[in-house]
Amino acid sequence: MTLKTKTLFANVVFPIPVDHAFTYEVPAQFETLLKTGSRVLAPFGRRRLTGFVVELTHKSDYSDIKEIEDILDEAPIFSAEMLQLARWIADYYLSSWGEVLAAALPKGINLESKRLIRLVGEWRAEQLKSTKDISENQRKILQALFNHGALRFRQLQNKINSKSFSYNLSRLQQKGYISVQEIVERARTRVRTMNFIQISPEWMKKHNIQETIRELVRKQSRQAEILKIMNDYPDGLFQVDLLKQAQVTLSGLKSLVRNEILMVSQREVFRDYYQNVKPETPEQLILNTDQKRALAEIESRLKAGGYKTFLLFGVTGSGKTQVYMEAIAGVLKMDKTAIVLVPEISLTPQTVRRFKDFFGNDVAVLHSRMSSGERYDSWRRIQRGEYHIVIGPRSAVFAPLKNIGLIVVDEEQESTYKQYDMSPHYHARDVAIVRAKMNDALVILGSATPGVESYFNAEHKKYALLTLPNRVENIPMPQVEVVDMAKEHQKQTGGEPTVFSSRLLEKIQEKIALHEQVILLQNRRGFSTYIVCRDCGYIEKCINCDITLTYHREGNKLMCHYCGYQKAAPDVCPSCSGVNIRYSGVGTQRVEDELTFRFPQARVVRMDLDTTSKKGSPDQILRDFSRGLYDILLGTQMVAKGLDFP
Repeated sequence: MTLKTKTLFANVVFPIPVDHAFTYEVPAQFETLLKTGSRVLAPFGRRRLTGFVVELTHKSDYSDIKEIEDILDEAPIFSAEMLQLARWIADYYLSSWGEVLAAALPKGINLESKRLIRLVGEWRAEQLKSTKDISENQRKILQALFNHGALRFRQLQNKINSKSFSYNLSRLQQKGYISVQEIVERARTRVRTMNFIQISPEWMKKHNIQETIRELVRKQSRQAEILKIMNDYPDGLFQVDLLKQAQVTLSGLKSLVRNEILMVSQREVFRDYYQNVKPETPEQLILNTDQKRALAEIESRLKAGGYKTFLLFGVTGSGKTQVYMEAIAGVLKMDKTAIVLVPEISLTPQTVRRFKDFFGNDVAVLHSRMSSGERYDSWRRIQRGEYHIVIGPRSAVFAPLKNIGLIVVDEEQESTYKQYDMSPHYHARDVAIVRAKMNDALVILGSATPGVESYFNAEHKKYALLTLPNRVENIPMPQVEVVDMAKEHQKQTGGEPTVFSSRLLEKIQEKIALHEQVILLQNRRGFSTYIVCRDCGYIEKCINCDITLTYHREGNKLMCHYCGYQKAAPDVCPSCSGVNIRYSGVGTQRVEDELTFRFPQARVVRMDLDTTSKKGSPDQILRDFSRGLYDILLGTQMVAKGLDFP
C-alpha cells in the first residue's frame, strides 16, 4: 500500500548491477537542501555507498525505511536531461541506471565504506598457537591480523584465499576475537588547492610598503625581495611561484606571515592535461564548392531549429573537419555548445590542437589517459559553463554541457565507439543521436566509409545525406595495390611466412631515398601473436579469456590483450616438455625489428599501446613525426584514423 505523508523520501540508484531504485527517508535538516540529481551517502546492507537521487516524493510503499546519511553536492551533479539519457541507456542496453550515471562521472569522486578488521585486545604469538576453539583457516586470519595489524576486508581476503572466508570471519567476530568496523574513506579524486600569498589589507592600511622594503634592504634581509615581488602582484601569487621568483627559503616567507604582513589562503589549482597546447594563428582555408554546399544545409537546419542527423559522407582528405569547425562556429554564435567525438584517444591531441587554433581556449578535453584529477577538473569546468566545446572519445558523450546545439561523431563507423568490455555497455554514436534529440540539436556523422546502418538510414531519408566526393584542392586518391602474400611467402622463403612483400620493401626504400615519410599499419601489437609447440600443437591461452596469449619480447612475457593477464614465456612446452616452440604471427615489435634490420639508416618510431602509455607520448610521437624527426611511423589502428600530415 502506498503511503502519502509529509515526510520527504528520496529514490536512490547505486552504481551496482541492480536495476531499480531504493527508497530512503530524507532527514529534516536535508529537506530544503536535497535536489534531484544530487549524490548522497546512504546505508546499503552492511556498507555505505554513494547513490544518485533520481526522484523526490512524499509517497512510499514501505514503512521501515533507512535515512540518507549525507548530501555530497552543494548543487545537483546531474541535470534532468542527463538523468533521462542515463535511464534510456540503462533500458536500451540492459544496464543499471546507477552504473550508467557512475560512468558519466570522473573516476574516484564517489565515497564508499570499507570494512576494517582488527584483533580485539593484546595478542601474543604463543596465544595464537594455543587457542583451541578455532579452525586452521580461522587461525590463519588471526595470524594475518597479528602480522599486519588492521586490514581492509579485501586485503585480508586476498591474503587468506579461502572459500569459507566470510563464514570464518563471522565466527571469529562472534567469539570476540576480532572487530569489524565500517569506515568511509575520502574520495580518491578531490579538488587540488595550493597556498596563495597576498599582502594583508589590514597591514597596508597602517604601513607604507616602500618604506618597509627599504628598511629590509638596509638590514640585508631576503624578505625585501619577497615584498618587492608581492608589490608587483597586488592580487596575489601562488607560494611556489613566489619562492621561485624571490629565490628564498620558506622560513623567510613564514616570518612575514607571522608578522601579519602577508596572509596565506588556499586557492584551487586546475590540472590541465593540454596546458602546453597554446592556440596559434590558424591557416586561412577557403571552403570548396562541396564543403560550402554541405555547410549551407547544416546552417539552414540550425537556424530552423529542432533535431536532425546528417551523414557527412566524404572521401579521405575531403575536408570534413573544416566543415565540423565551421558548423560549430555557427552553433557558438547562437550561444549553444558542441561535443566532438573521435574514435581514438591518440587522435585527440591532433584534433585539440586544430580546434584550439580555430576556437582559442574555449575547448575542453575528456579522455581516460588524463589523470583522475585532470579529468575531474576539466569535468567541473565544463559543468560550470567555462567551456563551450568538448572533444574526446566515446565517454565524452556524457560531457555535462548545457544547451547543446551540435554533436559531431567523426569516423562514425568505428567499433571503438562501442563499450562492450565493461558495464555499462553502450554505443556512443547512438547515444549521441538520442542526446541530440533530447536537446533539439543537430548530429553530424562523418565518415569516408559509413556504417551500413547509417547509410541505410540516409538512403531512407531518416538522416540527411551530405557528400564531399572530392579531396581538397582536387588532390588525386592514392593508388591501392593488393599483394598476394601467399605467393610472396613461396617466392621469398619457400613457404615460410614473411613480414614484407618485395613490392612493399621496394616502395619503402624508394620513399626513404627521396627523403619522404612512410606510415605502416600492423593491427596487432607485441612480437608474435601466439606461440605453438611444433611437437604436440599446444598453444598458450589466457586462463581467464581462453584466447591465445601474445608474445612480447620486451620482458620475455606472454600477455592477454583483453584482461591483462601475463606470464613468463616458457622455454619448454608445458604439455609435452618439448623444446621445439615456434613464435607465430606478426606484431608491431617484430615489424619494428624487421624494419631496423632492413633499413638501418631509417629512423623508425612505433606507436601502439605499449609505447603510448606514458602521459603525452601519443602527442609527442605525432608531433615528432610531423616535424620530420622520423622516417617511418609504425603502429596499430592508432595510425589509421584521421591523421593529417602534409
